[in-house]
Amino acid sequence: MKRVIDLLLISIIIGAIALLLRGVPERPRGGGGVQRPLEIPRPRAPTATAPPAEVDESVEPPAPVPAVAPPSTTEPDATARPVPAAAEWQGYSYRGGDQPVEGSLPVQVEGSDPLRADAEGRFRLRTAGGRIALITPGERVPWIELPNGRVGGTITVHQYPPAEGAAPLLEPAAALLMQASGNTPRLLVSGRSTLPDGAELAVRLIAAEHGLESVVLRIHGGHFAGELPLSPREFHAGVYVLQFAWGPKLATRQALLDYQSGGGELIEGEFRRDMGVFFGTPEEARRQASEVRAFYLAALDDLEGMRDLLLVAGAQSRKKRMKLLDDPARVARMRAHSLASRFDRLFDGKTLQLDEWRRIIDQEIPARVVAYTDAEALPYSTKHPQAAHNLVQLAQHVRKFSMLESTVVYETLRRPRHANDFLPSHDFDPATERDITLERIETIAAAVRSYVGL
Repeated sequence: MKRVIDLLLISIIIGAIALLLRGVPERPRGGGGVQRPLEIPRPRAPTATAPPAEVDESVEPPAPVPAVAPPSTTEPDATARPVPAAAEWQGYSYRGGDQPVEGSLPVQVEGSDPLRADAEGRFRLRTAGGRIALITPGERVPWIELPNGRVGGTITVHQYPPAEGAAPLLEPAAALLMQASGNTPRLLVSGRSTLPDGAELAVRLIAAEHGLESVVLRIHGGHFAGELPLSPREFHAGVYVLQFAWGPKLATRQALLDYQSGGGELIEGEFRRDMGVFFGTPEEARRQASEVRAFYLAALDDLEGMRDLLLVAGAQSRKKRMKLLDDPARVARMRAHSLASRFDRLFDGKTLQLDEWRRIIDQEIPARVVAYTDAEALPYSTKHPQAAHNLVQLAQHVRKFSMLESTVVYETLRRPRHANDFLPSHDFDPATERDITLERIETIAAAVRSYVGL
């Protein structure tokens, strides 16, 4: 009996565990069968009329969710925006070519106050880009863009006064030159004219009598305005010529007579007005002028020093003394020449060392002269083309003189002419042609000094 009871208890326990594992079964509807354990009702959400639920204060409430602000429809504060890089422009105001002038300028910069130059003709502009225009009495030149970012450079404004006594067939009024670092310059021009509408006006930029750029503008409503396109090139600091030219057929006979009576001249079939326009800055112009002066002084000392060393050595080979030795300044320059020590070794007592002489004539002098034989390679050759051309001529004549001097020396020593020496023309003997070449050297050297103001 006890065994039966134990088995019954075990069955009950196993059944209870199985019920717990499967979950409590739903109570059957209709009430029939074995009674199941009652289902525990779940709490319902309180209604509007129900009393508030009781809160257990021992449980910590969840952290509140931070509120998200709605998106703003207004613009952010201007101070919070990134500030674009600003460029510094150095400005110069001139009346004509290079005379500083104070006062307001016929220039408008987009988004900037009117520009005004100080008593030294200078002004400053700080801008992060935008546009700039040259204002004229009749119209405004189309806007041109200022480079963005920290580019900067120079802005030069020229105002041209009316020509005294000349009839106003054409009067340049102003020019604006913008030179940005690393960019090709931009040049705007404007003026007044009584030439008929549609008349063509040639505008040219000239340096050292050589035309650099040109453009054709048309007269409209008694005015002209436009841009003179500039090519990428090296523009040295200083005054360039801005030339305005038109044909005589564009004006009435009386207007031309009035213009000519006021000083206008017909040149190569056209009338011209030349004005100045300054490129660069005054500081750059002074620095470049100093560099030009230093280069040409050194070149003249080099070439004329070689000539004097040859003169003294040639005279010594003929047992003569050159008068130039009585000029202390000329002797000092000759003795300072880098070839002076080579010439000192030419004579062993009174005998000319021909081997050393040939090295000087055939090697040393040609190597020195070749540095001056390419005009375009010389410093500032585009600014001083005449000086560069004449320096090339001077170098060639010094080389010719060295070979003529050697020819004369060999004749003095009663030796046959060396194959590397100069073969004179049939019109002159070697000594005469040598003297003519010396005169040419002096003339050309004087021209070089004149062109660069030495």
